[in-house]
Amino acid sequence: MASQRTGSLLNLRWSFPRYPHSKPIAEMLQQQWQTNLNVSPKPVLQEFNVWLQNMFTLEYSAVMEGGGWPDYLDPSGFLDWFANGSANSGTGYKDVTFDAMWSEANATVDPAERMRKLALCERHLLKAMPIIPVVHNLWRFLQKPFVRGMEANALDKHPFKYAWIDTNWRPQ
Repeated sequence: MASQRTGSLLNLRWSFPRYPHSKPIAEMLQQQWQTNLNVSPKPVLQEFNVWLQNMFTLEYSAVMEGGGWPDYLDPSGFLDWFANGSANSGTGYKDVTFDAMWSEANATVDPAERMRKLALCERHLLKAMPIIPVVHNLWRFLQKPFVRGMEANALDKHPFKYAWIDTNWRPQ
């Protein structure tokens, strides 16, 4: 059994898109997996459209970079990527138990009870590990001190319709 596992790990491939941040991540993973797991994944650079199509059609072997964040502040914004065999996750993950738990949680009217049930969904998903969280994006930007309405928020969304110039602002 171990030799079968070792044999499959010898052909491990890491598919990633042609993004500026992707190559350093692939190189870091290759180095870390070699050092800690004695596995050498082969980085496979792909044009964005090819990479995207391969992810959604599950035409990749072993590991593929992916990512995203929800459009609304709710755990379901992440969890629904894995429900009912959704193609949005790019993993092919299907689990009837997870689907039932997710549907029950989203049918729950009481907000606290719904969050408790969604936490159970998350725990179930993390045990299955259809994804491996590796990197958490961090967004930085410069902002003039007199620009208002562009505060940080959990989704890192900045609708300019709420931005305004404070004409009373003066340097101190």
